[in-house]
Amino acid sequence: MTKKTTPAATTGKDVAVRSDTGTALAVAGLMDSMEADAEQYRQVFDRDMLTIPRIKILQDLSPEVKETKAEYIPGARPGMICNEQNNKLDSEILFVPSTFVVRYIAWRPRRDGGGLVDPNLTLQEVEENFQPDGIGSWIGMMKPSANEDAVRVEVAQTPEYTGYAMGKNWGPMPVAISMPSTKVKAARKINTTVELTRILNKKTGNKIRPPMFYHQFKLTTGLESGNENEWHGFVIQHLGVAGDDSGIENDPVYLEMIQLAKQLKVDVEAGRAKVDDSGLEK
Repeated sequence: MTKKTTPAATTGKDVAVRSDTGTALAVAGLMDSMEADAEQYRQVFDRDMLTIPRIKILQDLSPEVKETKAEYIPGARPGMICNEQNNKLDSEILFVPSTFVVRYIAWRPRRDGGGLVDPNLTLQEVEENFQPDGIGSWIGMMKPSANEDAVRVEVAQTPEYTGYAMGKNWGPMPVAISMPSTKVKAARKINTTVELTRILNKKTGNKIRPPMFYHQFKLTTGLESGNENEWHGFVIQHLGVAGDDSGIENDPVYLEMIQLAKQLKVDVEAGRAKVDDSGLEK
C-alpha cells in the first residue's frame, strides 16, 4: 500500500519570506524598466521652464517646525537646513557656488503683517527713494502695484548665491541660498575665501585665482545672537579647491559638482535659469 503523505504545514513566516522575495523581484524588474525607459522616454525641459529651489535654515518661528502649520515637516527643528524642493532636512550640506549677486528686497514690516513687496529693487532705486536704517537696511513708503496705496516697507540688502548642493540623501542639485542681514557674515567668508585663494599651476608657473565654482564648502549652522535676539546662521567651512593641499580633486563628486556649477553659472547669467522667489525670507 502506498503511504499517503501530508503536505507540510505552511507557517506565517514561510508566507512572509515568499512575499518579500516576490516583492523584491518585482521592484528589481521595475527598476530595470525604469532605467530603460529613462533614456528612451526622457522628457527634456528648457531651462526657462525650470526654477532653482531654495535652501534655508529653519528658525524658531518657521512654519516647518510648527505641528499646527500646513508646512510642518515631521522631525523638523530650528537650526536644520531645509531643501524647499523636497523638504529634506540636513545638519550639513556640501555647496559649490556658481554665481553671487546682491539683491535689494522690500518687505512689509512684521508689525504691519509682513510679506514680500518687491524682490527686484536696484541699489539706485533704494538710495533715491528710501532712508538708511542701519547697515544694509532702508525704510520708506512704496506702492506694491500701480493700483494700490503706498505702504510702509523695509528694504534689506540680500546677498544671494546659486550653485550646486548635496545633502545626505539628495543631490547634487541646483539651489539658491540667500544670506540677508544676520547671515551676511557667512557670505563675506565665502567671498573672501574666493577672492584671496591663489593656486600655483606647476606646469606654467602661473598663480591662478580659481573661479568660484572650483571651491567646495561645507555649510552647517550655529546659534547666534545680537540686539537681545537669537537666530540660527550658517557656519562656513572651506573644504578645498583643486590644486591646494586638500586633495579634493581626487573626489569624483567634487569633479562632478564643478562641471554642473560651471554650466549653471552660464545658464543663470544668460537668463535661462531663474531662482524661485516664492521661498524668500527676510
